[in-house]
Parts: sequence; structure tokens; C-alpha cells
Amino acid sequence: MSVLGISPVSSIQRACEQIAHHIIVNEVGGAGHVNNVNAICEMFRISRRNFYNLVKKLADDNIIEHLEGVIYITDYDRLKQEDQPVLDFFGNTI
Repeated sequence: MSVLGISPVSSIQRACEQIAHHIIVNEVGGAGHVNNVNAICEMFRISRRNFYNLVKKLADDNIIEHLEGVIYITDYDRLKQEDQPVLDFFGNTI
């Protein structure tokens, strides 16, 4: 547990859910361009290292493929599953 009483695992999971949501919202034709990693990191309040670790985790799970600034969605259904908690929160269905 952290000082704030938030489990690091749960906060990492939330960041992964937010990254999944960001990929889905910003994709065009199954691909999303990552133009400004710093802006994304500031928006989610995560480090660049954490961002790339989360992208790597999604890539290792064969959900996305990340090649030189472009994220290709390889398994849209699984990415939607990652995104679902964010949609539930925005839709106030938690």
C-alpha cells in the first residue's frame, strides 16, 4: 500500500485502462498516432517510462502493436475489455 492507501497495482491497472481508452478514442482505421508522449503522460500523470511499460504490456498481451510512433490495434475486443472500466466510470454505471 502506498501512503495514500492506494494499491500500486490498482493504480497501474487504472493507468492501463486509461491508455486503452485513449488508444480507442484516438484510433483511425485501426491505428493511432502517438505524436506527443509528454502530453499524454501529463494528462494521465504518469512518467514516460510508465507509459512505455504500459504500451509494452498491451503489446506483450497481443492487444496492440507499437511501431515507431504508431499503435496498431491487433485485438480490438480485448482492448475494449481493458477500456470498459473507464467507460463505466464516464457512464456512471459503476
